[in-house]
Amino acid sequence: MAQYLLNRNGTLYYQRRIPSSILRKFPSISPVLRISLGTGRKSEAKIISHKLSKMFDDFAKVYFNTPEEYTKALMLLRKFELVTCESLLKTKDIDNFFDKYGRDAAEKIGKAKRVIEARKSEILPHHTVQSLKVHSNDVVNDHPVSSLVDKFIDYQRRKNDWGQGNSSEIKYRSALKYFVELIDKNSDNISKADVVKVKELLIKLPDIRKYPVYGKLTIKELYKKDIPREHTISNNTIKQHADRIVTFLCWLHDNDYCHENLSKSISGIVKTTRKHGKEAYTSDQLKKLFNERYKELDNKYYWIPLVGLHTGARINEICQLDSRDIKQIDEIWCFDIMSSDVNNGDDKKRVKRESSKRVIPIHHRLLELGFLDYVNSRVKKKKLFDVSYTVTNGYSGSIGTYWLRYQERCAVSGNVSFHSFRKTVINYFNQTLELPEIAHAYYTGHAAVGNEGIKSYTSKKPLTDAKNMFDRLEYEIDYDKLKKYK
Repeated sequence: MAQYLLNRNGTLYYQRRIPSSILRKFPSISPVLRISLGTGRKSEAKIISHKLSKMFDDFAKVYFNTPEEYTKALMLLRKFELVTCESLLKTKDIDNFFDKYGRDAAEKIGKAKRVIEARKSEILPHHTVQSLKVHSNDVVNDHPVSSLVDKFIDYQRRKNDWGQGNSSEIKYRSALKYFVELIDKNSDNISKADVVKVKELLIKLPDIRKYPVYGKLTIKELYKKDIPREHTISNNTIKQHADRIVTFLCWLHDNDYCHENLSKSISGIVKTTRKHGKEAYTSDQLKKLFNERYKELDNKYYWIPLVGLHTGARINEICQLDSRDIKQIDEIWCFDIMSSDVNNGDDKKRVKRESSKRVIPIHHRLLELGFLDYVNSRVKKKKLFDVSYTVTNGYSGSIGTYWLRYQERCAVSGNVSFHSFRKTVINYFNQTLELPEIAHAYYTGHAAVGNEGIKSYTSKKPLTDAKNMFDRLEYEIDYDKLKKYK
């Protein structure tokens, strides 16, 4: 690559570092001059780069004796343009400006303007100012915030290996729409005051699910509206939106779309209550849930909770299972939770993290209840259960909602939900059986703290050990009353 040329995703830039002697005297200026050359052709970019270097080294000398004087003049020009813009050319304000910076400031500003004009007309006669994005601030940012959201999402998608319709992408877009619709300007023109406006909006955002009347208002109308505190979203939701906007602001700065990192203006927006997660089911609650009428439930509502109780798998991991994910390994029947990279042609299947890909031995109670008979009845169906897919909740949405209602019918209350099955299994291993986390981390899809080798270690142990471990899960449930098949 030629000197001073930078290639970013196929677009070539002229880049040159400001001398340290100037930066020490003027620490507020950007340490790097970077100009988009508006072309991806290296031969053309070399010619433009050479001309820009000539300007950088020679043209300023026509008007200034030292680079320091030139830099100082540019800074004065920027301040002057800001004053004249904000004051709408009020003579008094302009006079005050020259009183503050000295009468020779006018001469320096005039010279700086002439250098910029020379940069435009003499050095690059065949390229417009717009195509090169050159102005007195060194680079014109031609990137509206709205146009950068897709680029940011694409970066996050590749970085985090998001699949199609990933819920994280939906949440990011949901948070960023507040930013984009409220602050509709070029990214490099975003100010701290703009970010503070977004912060003020997030704090007063209404819960539209509870109060749908607010759904008719635009983001700007919501910002201006006085919304009662009891109608607003929770602090945890506010923080989640803010954290995603912070990530976006950091990305803008890291990729030179914004000269200043403004993320601090919105971070720490609210204090949140610490989430302790769902509680495990008690023995009494399990007895109420798996009662004598449980066997009357439809197949998917019957089997999915039972699988959760005897595997500790997450709800979507169970709901997305294909019929062929039930297989024999070393003569032991298992659930294959995407242990290989093959999704059986279903790109909608997903797991929380890489360590969640695993095989789980099927508990002897499930086999006794006739689970394999059910699997055989689905052999001509691709999915193991009749569940539908949604972008937000994957395959699990209707099951989670149904289970909450079923709990209410069974008079089971408290901080419990389908996820409590997972907590119940892990607590049983940890507390009742007193097993170390390393013994079950792989099979429960847990990211054990401080040991990257845990998954490899546990997955290589004989599957019979895991089978014996899961079969030791015993609950005070009358399984005979649960039998759907006699």
